[in-house]
Amino acid sequence: MDSRAGVGAVFSKHRPGATAVAEAAAAAFGQISDLIEEGQARGELKEGDPEDIGLVIYATVLGITSMLNSGMIEPGRLEGLVDTAVTQFLRGARPAEPR
Repeated sequence: MDSRAGVGAVFSKHRPGATAVAEAAAAAFGQISDLIEEGQARGELKEGDPEDIGLVIYATVLGITSMLNSGMIEPGRLEGLVDTAVTQFLRGARPAEPR
């Protein structure tokens, strides 16, 4: 299944008429997958299924957003939390360096 179609199905599965949300989510996820593939091609990210890797980072950012929307975190912390999540993801997603 194309990752964009898969994400779209997740967002529209339980909400009839939510096609705009599904399309926006699929487009955003597609951009994440494209960036992961580019990073892998340049050797900046280790090899792996771009869809799986993308789902992890997408779920992380979605979780932070959900926490913001529910009032669990203050709006002023959003940018810093997303920066930290992306930095930690990239540090952990680098290829192993030879010893």
